[in-house]
Parts: sequence; C-alpha cells; structure tokens
Amino acid sequence: MTSKKISSVRPSRRLWAAIIGLGLAAAGGMLVPAARGAGMAGAGGPGMMSPPASAWEGATKPSDRRQPIVKTADTIWELKVKPGDTVTKGQLLVVLDQREELKNLDIITVEANSSAAEDSAAAIVEASKVELASKVVEYERTKEMYDKKVATFFEHERARLEVDQAKAQIKKAEADLQKARDERQEKILQLARQKEVLARMEIRSPMDGLIEDVMVREGEIIDPQNMQKPVLVVVQNDPLWVEVYVPIAAALKMNVGQEMNVRFTAGVEVGTRKAKVIHLLPVADAGAAMQLIRLEMPNPVDATIGKRLPAGMRIMLLPDNAPGVAAGN
Repeated sequence: MTSKKISSVRPSRRLWAAIIGLGLAAAGGMLVPAARGAGMAGAGGPGMMSPPASAWEGATKPSDRRQPIVKTADTIWELKVKPGDTVTKGQLLVVLDQREELKNLDIITVEANSSAAEDSAAAIVEASKVELASKVVEYERTKEMYDKKVATFFEHERARLEVDQAKAQIKKAEADLQKARDERQEKILQLARQKEVLARMEIRSPMDGLIEDVMVREGEIIDPQNMQKPVLVVVQNDPLWVEVYVPIAAALKMNVGQEMNVRFTAGVEVGTRKAKVIHLLPVADAGAAMQLIRLEMPNPVDATIGKRLPAGMRIMLLPDNAPGVAAGN
C-alpha cells in the first residue's frame, strides 16, 4: 500500500517545467517562463530578451542592426573593415572582384568623353553648307548666261544638278552628325550603367555605427545558391536600446516619452543615465505577470572610460522610477 501511495504522487509536467526553469535561472541569471523562453532571443539579438529574474533588471542592445548581403555571385576581393571599426553611412566596406568591369569602364569612359566623331560630322556639315553656297552662286551665273544664250542647256542643267547634289550632301552630313550625337549619348548611358554595375559590386555602410562581425574572407567566392548570406553586421550603439521586464501593474502606469533612470550593474562606474520609454510591448506575459518595455538611451563617449558603452550590458531601472510599485516587485 505504501509503495502505491508513493508512486501515485508524481510531479506534474508543469512542476517539472518550473524546476527546469529555476535551474536555468540559477545558471544564467535569467528567468525563462515555461513554454515561452525558447522563442525569445538574448540581449543584443534581433528578438526580445527573456524576462529577467528581477522585475527591474534588463540589458542594453543596439538601437539598429543591419546585415548587408552580396547581390551578385562573385569573389570577395577586398575587405575594408574589421570587427570593432567605426563606420559612417556610405563608407565602403567590401569590394568584389571588379577587374573586368573596371577595364570596361575605362573603355566606355574614353568613348563617352570623346567628341571626335561628333566634331568631324559637324565639320562636314559646315563644309557642305559652304559647298552649297558656292554651287548656288555658280548656278545663278550659269542661268544668267543661259538666259543670254551664252551658256548651253547642258551647262545650265549641270549647274542646277550640282546645287541639288550639294543640298543632298548637307542632309546626309546632318544625318551623320545626329547619328554621331546619338552614339555618344548611348555611350554616356552605357557609362552610367557600368557605374551601376560597379556600385552593385561594392557594399557600403547603411548607417553610422560599428562593425560587429565580418562573416567572409578575402578571396572567398559567394555561393550563388546562398545569395542571402550576410557578409557582415553593422550595429548602432548611439543611442542604445534598453529592454526591461516590469510587473504589468507598473507598465500600465508608464507612458511613451517618459524618462527613467538607468544604472549599470556590471561593475562599471559610469553613473546613472537617463533613458526615455519608446515602446510598451502590447502583449504581456500572463504567466509571469510581466510586460516588456523598451527605452532609448543616448550613448556618447564616456569621459571615465574614454569610449561608448557596448550593447549587451546588464542594467537596472532604479526603484524610485517605478511609478506606483515598490522596489523589488
């Protein structure tokens, strides 16, 4: 009978989940709600943080994170940056193998900038006009002589025909000039298209920020079957985002735009920082009775450490800035 009673008192699945969750919390300092934590990313990742053990603890993350990709299957020719480098918007980061395209660019540039064909055609037009004027004078003189019975009909007709031929020559010369102009304009368009091709073979920074990681090496060939693979990661740490789980009762009393005090808990003496609430997650965690809030905090170069604070640092909202909720709740 005793063994039956003991075997019947078995921990429920919910209890096992709670025990495992407490074990993970003790190991990592984070409390992950059962059946919810697996779908959340850690601090600094693209998703939301898992709820921390303390209602007022949280972490910083970049306010922006971009992962540029290569749009053509080619070879990584040159890396202009390395992890940790500071970059500005539009700065060249990665260059693909452009050798063949640069040769074509040089040829097209010479052709687009050359006006030799156009100038030659224009000169022929002017010469043809001078020739026509001369033929008209000759025809008028011959016609006058013909009227006086001095010139023959054959001479009169030859002079008239030469005027017609001179007019036709002008039309041809003008057509050749227009063709030369059109061809040069086409070369100018080809030059613009070639520059676009070269631009697609360069990766530039989409924003001011820092290089978090570089995932390719010089000489590496981009797999055409994996064109969506990021080549590097650019993050923006000024401003920083701060994500904190607070009790629902406290979150209900907070508003977007509200300023709160943030203290870093990683043993770094940088004082208390001001952060502004920019987002209240519209869906709370019913099981933990918590709601995520996101704040934005300026991150200038700190005079104490001589640099900006990195993302991913643990922080705490000071208790006196939790409206209507006592510290530690």
